[in-house]
Amino acid sequence: MPEQALFIRSDQYSFVRQGVPSIFLVTGRGSFDKNENVAELIQGFRRSHYHQPSDDMSLPINWDAAERFAQLNYVLGTSIANSPERISWNAGDFFGDLFRR
Repeated sequence: MPEQALFIRSDQYSFVRQGVPSIFLVTGRGSFDKNENVAELIQGFRRSHYHQPSDDMSLPINWDAAERFAQLNYVLGTSIANSPERISWNAGDFFGDLFRR
């Protein structure tokens, strides 16, 4: 969804602007449940609940998917933190070329 400019609206963009390489993970639009249309669910949530009083814990949550996503974040984060090499920008990276110090 490049038209939404999610990355530059994200919390970690402040790090990027200071020259710190950062990652931005989203859950995506796939599902282990082939009967589930994730794109439709996301659109419905944004249309009906996002930033509204109805966005509360009474809404259904796919806890299995949340657990998998949290585990991915944990494994990726600890892998980066424990790596003997410091993270760096890829050659020719737009944000790296713009903000690298």
